[in-house]
Amino acid sequence: MEKYQAKAAGPLTVLGFVFLAAFSTPIIFPNLGHGLFRIATALQISIWIVFIANYAVCIYLATDRRHFIRSNRFGLVCVLLPIFEPFRALRALAVVIVAAKKRGANKRRSLITTTGIVALATWFFAGLAVTEAERHAAEHTIANVGDGWWWAITTMATVGYGDTYPVTSSGRAVGAILMVMGIALIGTMTATIASYFTEIFGAGGFESTTTQTHSIDDLRAQVATLQAQIEKLEE
Repeated sequence: MEKYQAKAAGPLTVLGFVFLAAFSTPIIFPNLGHGLFRIATALQISIWIVFIANYAVCIYLATDRRHFIRSNRFGLVCVLLPIFEPFRALRALAVVIVAAKKRGANKRRSLITTTGIVALATWFFAGLAVTEAERHAAEHTIANVGDGWWWAITTMATVGYGDTYPVTSSGRAVGAILMVMGIALIGTMTATIASYFTEIFGAGGFESTTTQTHSIDDLRAQVATLQAQIEKLEE
């Protein structure tokens, strides 16, 4: 299975980014021609089927299938949830999360980068998802993608001005997911950055304090030596 996954990783990533474009374009440009809209929809469905087939092949090739499913629950959720219209954004978000996972020498910096990318992608796709769910609803306050992105950033930041808000069940479901993810992402990023700066300045401060202590000890030794020499001279 490892050989299959290694060979499939590249093509699946490319298909994932094609899915991103096919998902985003009709929402950002609602006046897209009917033909282009049908092409974007067909691409989404086709690529989604490919991802389902890939997951099924991985299960078939896995030595321990139960262990594979337990350890790849996120992939299973992302394969199943796009059945429901507003949650198709999770498939797009999953592509970004996989692409953002880079192994670096400095794990803390890698975590900061990954968290930042995922936070940006969450904001972007949540704005698209809520726009898709809300723009045709009666008494909507989110009429276009600009409104959707504004609502997403205020919700993630836990500000919530109240000038835009979802009124449909689908939009509110997106909002509930975004609130949880926003708090988790911002908390993770804040804690990681704080830890990073504490390590830098804390280590420097400790080093500086240690140097000062050694300098004081040296001065005390020199003073003791001078006192001894003075006492000898007085004798």
